[in-house]
Amino acid sequence: MAGLRLWFIVAIATILGIPRINATAPISYSLEPDSVVVGQPIYFSISINIWEGVQTSLILPKDSFKPLHILSLTDTTLTINNRSTQIYDIVLAGYDSLDVELSPVKIVLDYPDAGADTFTISGLSVKIRLLPVDTTQDIKPPQQFPISLSWTDRLLMLWYQYWYVLLLLLLLLLIIGGFLLWRHRDKIPFLKQLSPYEKAMKTLEKLERSQLPEKRKFKEFYDTASDTLRKYLEEELGIPALEMTTSELSQAIEQYPFKDDLMELLREADLVKFAKISLSPAQAYMFLTKARHVLEDMHSFISSQKTTKQKGSGNASNGK
Repeated sequence: MAGLRLWFIVAIATILGIPRINATAPISYSLEPDSVVVGQPIYFSISINIWEGVQTSLILPKDSFKPLHILSLTDTTLTINNRSTQIYDIVLAGYDSLDVELSPVKIVLDYPDAGADTFTISGLSVKIRLLPVDTTQDIKPPQQFPISLSWTDRLLMLWYQYWYVLLLLLLLLLIIGGFLLWRHRDKIPFLKQLSPYEKAMKTLEKLERSQLPEKRKFKEFYDTASDTLRKYLEEELGIPALEMTTSELSQAIEQYPFKDDLMELLREADLVKFAKISLSPAQAYMFLTKARHVLEDMHSFISSQKTTKQKGSGNASNGK
């Protein structure tokens, strides 16, 4: 019964003129084109007419069409009035100039009531050739087209080409700039090294703007003012004034004329620190004014002593 059915299908297909039909099965196939240029796709299509319930299987060759490459393989089923068409589309390509004979492809049709039949497609070949070169035409030189670049693109191109030179220039500029800053550091406010007197005056000015007396922070206010005077003496005379008690400091500066005024200020600061006496903001700012005067007196005397020593050492060297 299955044999009669297959012969009937083949006869109908022959009458309708379906191209390239296998003589023993409802299978048609095509391989187009059979002569291609290297890299051009080759389309291998297999169409199988089946009834409902029939299962199909495509068995590819073991070497999968080598030396050709399989670019894609799709499986599509079209069903109309309980009759289906199974379509396998295989796209191949070759990348060498050669003649290829495709390995046989097997198709298995499994009928639910009559077993399975196996059909083979063989004898297919394809020619792959290199793209022919037209030697009759002259080789034209490459054409130059104007390119419009933005300033950012130009900077990037410059960086990619000469980045090492730019880095050296940048390093050189940094060295020169650093040298100039160091050489003229006294003329630049944020680089200028302040003298002990200038630092002390700046501290007292900052203390005046702090508004600590209005905040009732008298101890911090007096401590800052007295420590500023002690630090000035420490930097100018080389004595550890910040670590000394008021009595010890009094003995260390016994020979200096500003001793009495300085000791009066320091003892007043000690009273605020230890006795916790009641004060007003006016008293605190008056204390700060006296601290400024004492700082000016100390600076004036110490500066005059330094000038005298310098003159004396200069005269001694001239005498020699």
